Amino acid sequence: MKARLSGPPADPLIYRKAAALLARFERGEKVYTRLTQSGKWKINIGYQWRMLSKDNGRNWRLMTHEKHNQLKGRRKKR
Repeated sequence: MKARLSGPPADPLIYRKAAALLARFERGEKVYTRLTQSGKWKINIGYQWRMLSKDNGRNWRLMTHEKHNQLKGRRKKR
């Protein structure tokens, strides 16, 4: 299954790097970090960009590190 990538307008270099990391992920390399609080997965694209998956790597959202930090702290309501 091929992972999907979506996100805001960004430099094409950022999208190329994100696509390369997703290709490595699809080949089975562990390029992600599991966030223990929420169960989400994260891939660092560089100093200012992250990819976040809420569904175990099927869909990835490209975002700035500021947006990632805002979403990272949210927990699911029980």
